[in-house]
Amino acid sequence: MVVTRRIYEANVLFGVAVNSAASIQAPVRAGGQLQALVSVVFSVVAVEAFLNEATEMALGFSDYAGEPQVVPVFAECMVEAEKSRASLESKFALANWVLVGKKLDKGAQPYQDFALMVRLRDRLLHFKGNERFDQNATAEEFHKSLIQRFGNDDDLLAEDMEPGSWIHAIETKAIADWSCSTAARVVVEFVSKAPQGVWRSFLEGIHRHFVPYAS
Repeated sequence: MVVTRRIYEANVLFGVAVNSAASIQAPVRAGGQLQALVSVVFSVVAVEAFLNEATEMALGFSDYAGEPQVVPVFAECMVEAEKSRASLESKFALANWVLVGKKLDKGAQPYQDFALMVRLRDRLLHFKGNERFDQNATAEEFHKSLIQRFGNDDDLLAEDMEPGSWIHAIETKAIADWSCSTAARVVVEFVSKAPQGVWRSFLEGIHRHFVPYAS
């Protein structure tokens, strides 16, 4: 008889984001901290890895005696969502329907911050050239859209932001810490909705690495 096992890596990927944020020694809103970009990207990568690993776990535990029926339903829905190339945000919305039977409030936290973080990640990975700007434009005028997206959290952006580079505006320790916290809150929120059983116990084994940052 061959006994197999699986290694789960979401916490390792999250550790990249956390370590990058911790390595920033500059004041929290000083721009130009390249490590912040690593935190943004790997925070999203870690959440996506967690959801994928949660799906694999659910597939593996679907036939366990006494395991809630919602577990195989979740697994099947996630597999189909992956086949249809659903977005990460859409997968969490679908998971919410399956696990708690109601629509996900995307305007509530932590999902509002998560949507913004995913958008930043996507803009970095599918980068387009910076826009032209009036040489007399202020940083606030040029980054009006970015500032509006952060709303009450605009104190995360660089104090020394300048017109021309939106990347510089998010290269702060504050953004790096916010990214890690957002990822952690999404994971912790997800696990809180999982039904009691073997699947949840395994999820808790992974999410314990995220809990300290979910503030």
